[in-house]
Amino acid sequence: MSVRRLPPFWRVRRARWRPVAFVLALAASGSVLGLGTAIAQVENQAPIGKFNLISINNAPETATPNVVVRGFALDPDSTASIAVRVFRNDTRLYSITANKPRPAIGAKYDLGPDHGITTVVPLVPGTNEICIEALDVDFTAPTAWLGCRTVVVSDVPIGEVDPIQTTSGTSRSLIISGVVRDSEYNGRVGVHIYIDGTYAGAAATARRTSRFITQLPAEPGTHEVCLWAIATPPVSLGCQDVSVPDQELGGSALPVGSMNPTRSPGTISVAGFAVDADTIDPVRVRFEVNGATRAAIYARRINTSLHERLGRGDRHAYRLTMQVPAGQHELCGFIADADTDAERALGCRTITVPD
Repeated sequence: MSVRRLPPFWRVRRARWRPVAFVLALAASGSVLGLGTAIAQVENQAPIGKFNLISINNAPETATPNVVVRGFALDPDSTASIAVRVFRNDTRLYSITANKPRPAIGAKYDLGPDHGITTVVPLVPGTNEICIEALDVDFTAPTAWLGCRTVVVSDVPIGEVDPIQTTSGTSRSLIISGVVRDSEYNGRVGVHIYIDGTYAGAAATARRTSRFITQLPAEPGTHEVCLWAIATPPVSLGCQDVSVPDQELGGSALPVGSMNPTRSPGTISVAGFAVDADTIDPVRVRFEVNGATRAAIYARRINTSLHERLGRGDRHAYRLTMQVPAGQHELCGFIADADTDAERALGCRTITVPD
């Protein structure tokens, strides 16, 4: 649905009519001789408010890039929370109620605190103009345009490679995984892998998750592994130096996995995989937030591509969501060895969570 923005002079304010009692006359003694009632015109006040784009989430692992919008909207004629409409590039996306607690707004306007706006707006490649319209408590009255903000999303592939991991045991190899999102956010992207400057193999992202994973044989020693997303022109995903042990580590393969966090107001979600080459059974993953354990689960979700790439069954994926307060947090992940229960770090990420 497209909306045509009207200039201010078209936004006519609607008047309200209210009965008012008044004295007709007073006797000399001060006694009332008569009372009457009139209808007084009271001008309706248009809704007011403002908003800002707080944070843009355009990380490669995000299925669709988005922006967190925060602000307020209220009707000066009422303490009730009002509805607002959210638009992107002149198309109405949805309506929400501006009812988040904003004590400062309540103190300023003396209309109660529940007039805040917090919402996550999906973005498209290119320029995104985000606009908000506030509705009057009187739904027959004109709406109020709170303005627009603009954010630009790159239309070239972007990606991120997980820390490359090695498997030990009788067969040494590299586990290479990551995420790449193309300009349309819904297609498959090819990834080429080079080891020490020589082409070593390729992978492709899954259409639904934009993730890729592959396993390549590796000789003992230190290697430079570089990845490229296949586009016009190709896009570098960076290089990593990886050390492959020259002997078996206790005869047992080390567990491998990935950790891909995303954020939304009040939550951190994390997804990935965890595999121990010594077993086809699910293994345990554990997550800490700011140094304290917040979750420990077994990676037993189905992901058929893991079996195709690693040959250890398809129940090795995981996904979970944790409630956290707004602000900056350090998220760290660990994967447990199936034989010894010793943990191997999946890495740490610093994440800023909006409110």
